[in-house]
Amino acid sequence: MSILPVGRRAEMVGQMFKLANDMISQPSAAGQSPMPNDLPDASIAPANDEAALPSSEMGNAADDSASFHDFVYKQLQSSLGIDPQIISRKSSSLIKFEEDIDSGKMSGHFLVPVELPSGERVSHEKAKEIAAAVFSQFGLKGKIGRDEKRNFYVISFVTKEAEVPKSSNEGSFSNLPDNEVEKKITTASVQNDMISMRKNMLVDALRRSGYIK
Repeated sequence: MSILPVGRRAEMVGQMFKLANDMISQPSAAGQSPMPNDLPDASIAPANDEAALPSSEMGNAADDSASFHDFVYKQLQSSLGIDPQIISRKSSSLIKFEEDIDSGKMSGHFLVPVELPSGERVSHEKAKEIAAAVFSQFGLKGKIGRDEKRNFYVISFVTKEAEVPKSSNEGSFSNLPDNEVEKKITTASVQNDMISMRKNMLVDALRRSGYIK
């Protein structure tokens, strides 16, 4: 004969059996491993956004200085056929680059060889072509000189000032000076009048004193 719990104890025992039964995982289909009910949803975590972005969107890969150096090196390689290994060994002496922190304006110089390792000579016009390509790429202007001691062309450069186009559709107003120009002209005119007036006053005073007749 078995003894069954009765009353509140029977209810508690029943709940314990139900809880134990729920904790036992049941396979959802044949051949699948049982999964506990209390595990979090096994969704795939999103990939790292930064790793998925192309390098251009993760920030500039190189600053203006690096871009300028790379472009000059490529010009020397492609235009003159200089071995990249030679450029790499001499790179610290080939370019002097400065950039203003506030304005971002660039200045400095770079060198173009007069004589190549092959013995071929680089013409003045060829050096100017290389300079023109660099200037056009970075919005620069500059001059070409020559370092006779080291036998290099020296290409000096600065950032070109941005030109503000003036409207040509001013009609009759094109005959009137702008405010700043007019202000300078007026100031100069007033100063000249004051000088003439003081000169006349001095002459009159000298005449009255008898120093001049």
